[in-house]
Amino acid sequence: MVSVEITVIAETTEPYVRYHGKAVDQPLNADFWTTQTDKIIGTTPRGLTHTQTLDLEDGDHYVVYGNSASGGYTWHTKILVNGELVAEGDVDRGTPLRADFTVGVPSPPAPTDLILPIALTLSGMGIAFWLHSLG
Repeated sequence: MVSVEITVIAETTEPYVRYHGKAVDQPLNADFWTTQTDKIIGTTPRGLTHTQTLDLEDGDHYVVYGNSASGGYTWHTKILVNGELVAEGDVDRGTPLRADFTVGVPSPPAPTDLILPIALTLSGMGIAFWLHSLG
């Protein structure tokens, strides 16, 4: 497991309170505030900053942020994973923002041994030398 910090920063100029939702490695419904209440991360006007630390398996993952904005209002949103910007865009109830990311570092490949034969002839005798090289 790898500890991962996910941050969602969303801002708007609209004056209305909106639901904000987030899902990790799961879909987020367009009406999450009624169908997936466990995905609600806040209800705010004008701005939201939400940070959560999770333990995830090595590999590929995704996070989806959405809100209940409508009527032509959007929230400019950034998603950061471990402080790195992985997605940015404008979000409303019909347009969530998805960020794909990979956690964990793949193990470096084991060095391969390469043995090359080099044959030399000294005074008519065949003597073989082996050159050992790490790839």
